[in-house]
Amino acid sequence: DMDVQAAINAPRAIARNGPLELEAPLFRDRELREELERRGFTVRDAQAIGSVQAIEIGEDGWLRGAADPRREGLAVGY
Repeated sequence: DMDVQAAINAPRAIARNGPLELEAPLFRDRELREELERRGFTVRDAQAIGSVQAIEIGEDGWLRGAADPRREGLAVGY
């Protein structure tokens, strides 16, 4: 139920042939980190994962751009 900007802003997690990397808001959640470790994951803090720019086409036909605040960038569409 997130709009495109909220989805881009949400904290991310990724596993790339090694530890499960969590961005700061997730990594700081002690209960989440402990549960992941209990399930066998090696968890590591990640500074910023990826960079996203997106354009959502709404049900009303309007384009809504969203850009990742983690990096420089912008969404352009017409």
